[in-house]
Amino acid sequence: MNVRTLTSLLAAAFLVAAAAPATGASGLAAATLVPAAGGANSGPPIRPSYPFRPGPVPTPKALKVRGQYYSANWGGFIDGAAPSSTSSNGLAGIGATFDGVDASWAVPQLQPSAPNSYEASWVGLGGVTGTQNLLQAGTIEYFSGPRAEYVAFVEDYPNPPLYVNAPVHPGDAIAATAAAPSSVDVTDYSAGWTTGQVDLDAVYGSLGYTYYAPDQQTAEWIVEDPTCGSMLCAFANFSPETFGPVQDTTSTAITRTPLESIIINAQGQPQVTVSPSSIGTASSTAGSFSAFTVTRASSGGPGPKPGGPGKNGGPGQNTGPGPQR
Repeated sequence: MNVRTLTSLLAAAFLVAAAAPATGASGLAAATLVPAAGGANSGPPIRPSYPFRPGPVPTPKALKVRGQYYSANWGGFIDGAAPSSTSSNGLAGIGATFDGVDASWAVPQLQPSAPNSYEASWVGLGGVTGTQNLLQAGTIEYFSGPRAEYVAFVEDYPNPPLYVNAPVHPGDAIAATAAAPSSVDVTDYSAGWTTGQVDLDAVYGSLGYTYYAPDQQTAEWIVEDPTCGSMLCAFANFSPETFGPVQDTTSTAITRTPLESIIINAQGQPQVTVSPSSIGTASSTAGSFSAFTVTRASSGGPGPKPGGPGKNGGPGQNTGPGPQR
């Protein structure tokens, strides 16, 4: 994600809240969405996600070494993509059209890190190929000065993120879903709340934004180093984070094997490890894959890493997650 200044949104916050469901039979409380800088639980001054960035590796950019694809900002698995020496970011679609993606995970505990350092965990559709438009839902863990903060978010990149106005704590059991063309939901079973299925096309329209349908060529389960302005943020240290089992769906049956992605810094040092390195193969429209764990590498330093500006982003007050770079 890249930084975007958000202005004149607070007056429209009640329109976002109107999209929230009533308390359901499950007994979970209905959680509302708020724009960034919208008060309590309104998120950090970053964009939690940004399109996929290839890692600083030798030409071609799509260098897959020892079964790993290297990225500057995404760690985890990408379904529907394969290394390509001709694409701008080193990845190309395999011909799949993804309709939905979901996963569950426990919110990681932040470890001692540099002030104002960040980590985002999410599921998403798009952000890698084609338009790189990205539909996603997840959580952000960050340090606001010396204090650790945790918040849930949803986003239609390149629009700015929206944050869930409900508490999130380390260890909370999270479930998140993104479904084309514009549906997301986040549930925190530990804290007892859910957004329910939210139509982001309607929500962003109520805030004066144009909705950008996700590029459906890929589906992802990602830990991300977010983007601050035109640079990657200082990457927070966090406890090992396990996703899954994880699922996705395609419009037609296609054989696919999710691609492992490892975050490396500008010096080529791994910032995370992913285990196992393969989560299986699916051949039907419903793909179910094994759980995996993302661990912060001990060699990963907390300092910012250089990164290019987002395609719709410029320096501003608010950043967040976004397409892979």
